[in-house]
Parts: sequence; structure tokens; C-alpha cells
Amino acid sequence: MFRSRTGGFTLVEILIASALALVVFGALLSVFLNSRKIGRTARESFYLSEDMSIALRTLTTDLKSTSLSSIKVESDGFSLASPHTPGREDGFEVTPYGGVKWKKWVHYRLEPGDDVRERLVRSESDIGEDLYPLAPPTPPAASGKVLLNNILRRDKAVEKSSDGRYRVIDKAGTPPGFTLRFVGRDGTRLEENPAEHSDEDRPGWTQNTTPLVELCLQIVDTPSDSKVATLQIYRQLTPRN
Repeated sequence: MFRSRTGGFTLVEILIASALALVVFGALLSVFLNSRKIGRTARESFYLSEDMSIALRTLTTDLKSTSLSSIKVESDGFSLASPHTPGREDGFEVTPYGGVKWKKWVHYRLEPGDDVRERLVRSESDIGEDLYPLAPPTPPAASGKVLLNNILRRDKAVEKSSDGRYRVIDKAGTPPGFTLRFVGRDGTRLEENPAEHSDEDRPGWTQNTTPLVELCLQIVDTPSDSKVATLQIYRQLTPRN
């Protein structure tokens, strides 16, 4: 029966050809799916990186141009003094005494988003005439400009599961994906501004302080296939004024 022919081919030859065709088709399908996955991952990484870069550029400009003593860290963000004209990021003026002329307050705050993410909002307010001490006012009630809308929420964390995918989990006590800390000489991260205290009221205080601040940003995204994409970055810098 194996010698019977169908259109000039034996049944065995047809079976072998069909099996080879299935193998080739499976290989092509695997290459296509992997290429699609790589392309999707690359696009997700690009969009996350682009959003992060834009926000990071604004944050870095504000932090570098401020004074360390003006930075006030809160549980949901921070405020600082800026020498730039309100609504602009131009140059700065110098007072007759050689100091920087402060022109506005800049406020960064986290606002509620969904059950995984929060929005990072930047707003400005008048600095007024009473410059010293540099004590930032309450951020304006009106919402400002949204820099990022996918900041990881407080009490959430991203972990890698056994299948290699990332997922968002509940983790009590975890800070949000947007924090600013002051860097200590021993490597610790301080929530209190070094300029708020001295050795007089806290003996030995200056022994563990530096002018460095550390900014942390972590953003998350959940594409249509429910896979979690995340990007985290730390940046240390020194306020220059």
C-alpha cells in the first residue's frame, strides 16, 4: 500500500513533505512572534525613556539652579526656590550684594492616578518679598503641568516573577516612585535638609552632611497584553546657588 501514488508521489513522500512543511511553518511563526515581541519591547522602552528624559531634564534644571537651603521635602514631593522668571527657564539676575535674585517657587507634587500609578505635577507660585528664611509656601490649589502620569504608587513594588515577566505587587512601607533625599557622608539618605540644623542644636550634625541630593524616578506602564514595563533611575546632583 505504500507504493500507491497520488499525483505522481507516494503516500510516504506526501507525509514527509507535510511534516517538513509544518516544521518550517512553526520555525517561521516562532521567528515572527519573537521579532514582534522584541519590537514591542523596544517601542515600550523607547516611550518610557523618552517620557523619563523630558521630566528628568526639567527636574535637573530646577535642582541645579536652586539653593540647598530652600529645598523642602514633603511626603508627596518637594518645593524649591528658582531664579528663573515665572513661566520661563531663562537666565538669572544677581542682586547688588552679589547673591542670586529669587523669582519664584517651584512645586513638585504627586497626585492620585489609578491603583498602580500616580501623576507627577509641576507648578509655580510667587516668591514674594520676604526672602529669608527661604520657606516655601503651600503649593497652589490649581493643578500645574503633568510631567509624568505613570509614577509607581506608594506601597507598591515591581518584582520579576519565575516566568521572567515583571508584575506590580503590594508592599507596605515602600516609598513612591518619585523621591528626593539628601545624601549623607556615610552613604545614608536623609529626609531632613542639612541646612535646617547645625552642630549647635544637633551636635555632630555636619559630620554626616553633604551638599548632594539624590533624585529617584520609577515609572511603570501596562501595555494591552497586561505585561508590566518599568524604568527606574537615580540621579545625584548639587544645587549650585
